[in-house]
Amino acid sequence: MSRKFTTLDDLLSIFGFPESIDIVYAIDMPEPYRTLLVHDRHMTVTLEEFWHSPVKVHVIDCREESALYTRKISLSNQSGTPVEYGAVQIDLDCCSDDVRKQILARDTPLGRILIENNIMTHINCRLYFRLTPTPEIMLAYGLDNNEPLYGRFATVEFDSQPAMILMEVMPSGLQNATP
Repeated sequence: MSRKFTTLDDLLSIFGFPESIDIVYAIDMPEPYRTLLVHDRHMTVTLEEFWHSPVKVHVIDCREESALYTRKISLSNQSGTPVEYGAVQIDLDCCSDDVRKQILARDTPLGRILIENNIMTHINCRLYFRLTPTPEIMLAYGLDNNEPLYGRFATVEFDSQPAMILMEVMPSGLQNATP
């Protein structure tokens, strides 16, 4: 792959710049955020297990520049509760034509597409963080305060080839959640 993926700062320009963002070591991540973020599995599966519900993708914004596809999304569970807010950039050259079409259809969570197409992935979490939500995140999660949110920044390989970067943020108040 000859093109360079964006940095966390570039993803934040798509995602939205929070007032503050602090690195959190995996060991210091509070539960249940540690369970939801500190792993190398597809987030789709992790969220579906946690919420005991399939997740649905909502594409907020997207753009395609050559083979690089970038989108900002939220995921919700079956009852419509938002369960993730994120941004991702994918090198579509790393995908078959069928997988590319499924991704660009914008109606199935990316993890589900990769699993159903037997694409072997390796997820490498670069850092975990706590951030002050942007107004857009507050609106997406229905927040009325700026309680810190937890998330991760990761790179992903498809079949041992660098293919994707992502930023995922969980909703607040999960310590008291009853999935």
